[in-house]
Amino acid sequence: MSKFANFAGFQVVWFGCVIPAAAGMPWIGIAVCLVWAWLYRRDVQLLCAAAGIGLAAETALYSTGSTAFPPQTWIGAPVPLWMAALWVNFAATLNESLSWLSGRYAAGALLGAVAGPLSYWAGERLGAIQVNRPWAVALTWALATPALLYAARQLRRPE
Repeated sequence: MSKFANFAGFQVVWFGCVIPAAAGMPWIGIAVCLVWAWLYRRDVQLLCAAAGIGLAAETALYSTGSTAFPPQTWIGAPVPLWMAALWVNFAATLNESLSWLSGRYAAGALLGAVAGPLSYWAGERLGAIQVNRPWAVALTWALATPALLYAARQLRRPE
């Protein structure tokens, strides 16, 4: 898949997760992400690692009051599962449209610190999440992005 198609697909899946969650149909985003993840099944270990890291990160953000979710967005626990789907969606870009970040952990941390909160801000504007501490989101993504880049590099399968 081309880098542009990967980036465009990432955007479609992001909106396909966030908008339905805000509208009280969070299972739609999970289904959309599962279809997307199927296209990247060769990276199944990375996608699973991202889901686990994402659930842990989102649970920490939620547990500390850094984020909150409107009642209609809930499916799953301890945080809405569509949030883990977004982490899987992000991981699907690491060996494709974001492959230029491979081995560039400081750049990854900077990207995470900026793009992470922007993504949450957009989700907040759409009604899917409430962000109480943007700095915590920035810190979480500044740490998680290099970790995911490292995982992508270690788990990359030969073509």
